[in-house]
Amino acid sequence: MNVTEFRTDRYPTAERFIRWRDKLVEELVPTVVRSDEADDFRASARLLDLGPVRLSALTHPSVEVCRTSRLVRQSDTERCLLLLNLRGSQRVVLGSLDTTIGPGEMVLVDTWHPWRCWARARDGAVEALWLRVPRALLPLPIDKINQLAAVRLPGGQGLGVLLSGYLQQLLAGAAAYRATDGAGLATVTVDLLTAWCVHHLDAEARLTPEAHQRVLLQRIHDFIDSRLGDPGLCPTAIASAHQISTRYLHRLFQGQGMTVVGRIRQLRLERCHRDLGNPQLGSRPIHVIAARWGFTDAAHFSRTFRAAYGMPPRDYRCLVHHGRGGHASSSTGHGPTTTRASSRSRLGTERIA
Repeated sequence: MNVTEFRTDRYPTAERFIRWRDKLVEELVPTVVRSDEADDFRASARLLDLGPVRLSALTHPSVEVCRTSRLVRQSDTERCLLLLNLRGSQRVVLGSLDTTIGPGEMVLVDTWHPWRCWARARDGAVEALWLRVPRALLPLPIDKINQLAAVRLPGGQGLGVLLSGYLQQLLAGAAAYRATDGAGLATVTVDLLTAWCVHHLDAEARLTPEAHQRVLLQRIHDFIDSRLGDPGLCPTAIASAHQISTRYLHRLFQGQGMTVVGRIRQLRLERCHRDLGNPQLGSRPIHVIAARWGFTDAAHFSRTFRAAYGMPPRDYRCLVHHGRGGHASSSTGHGPTTTRASSRSRLGTERIA
């Protein structure tokens, strides 16, 4: 997976702002960039290349970014740009629209209209994520996209939480992705962005059945991840929370090459495996760690852990912390052996602890 780290402090002071400006134009769209901090511009970026889809995490001083009418005529690449603000504020002016967003809020701009953005630092820096998607990949008419341009939209509720959390996690886990994951991750990203747009346009009927299904699966996986410590987490509870039948839930997971119960067990075991190997948790009883991740029966947990990792949890903890215990199976440093293959078949967005 193509992940690039960029820092201006690697360059001479006089070159820093120019290098940053050129990188911003390369990653987003041709713009005019200005800053009062240009004499010693300290900024960084983490850039994830998913082919036609690109995600950029930027940290920088206050800047002004202008997409002029002249640049639109010269370089109308027809891209949609989603800005997720994380720190500081961002003011966007597009035509008669004048919108300011704070941390956790989002705004959509495009490349076929002129616009201006002022990013104002807080505590010395602005932090934001920029998602770049070709308009041709969004299954929405251009007039619908225009309706959302420069509109302040929340990232702290509903689909906004799902989209903003997904984008941050997508970039945070980029080092673990394989080159072959790019196309699948790009598809999921576009589907989530489309669902977010459709939600605010109240035009969900425009989503394809395939996009509906992928977005639903992403919601379900995030739901499972966030509730692993709940002993009541089961197919019935998951289906009820998403207003679908249990039968349909099982059918969705069959298409991913796994069972619902198997996926829950896999993630719980991985969390326990991680905690048992953490020296800072060395004094915490094993049954407490197991209960934290939803295993209420200590004997059942011990059997399940041994089946997955080739040794009882107590022996694994001794082996990791003190170099004693039984012989680790080939899977000790990874996930449960019975589910590793199936986990790869899921959408490339799941977070494996």
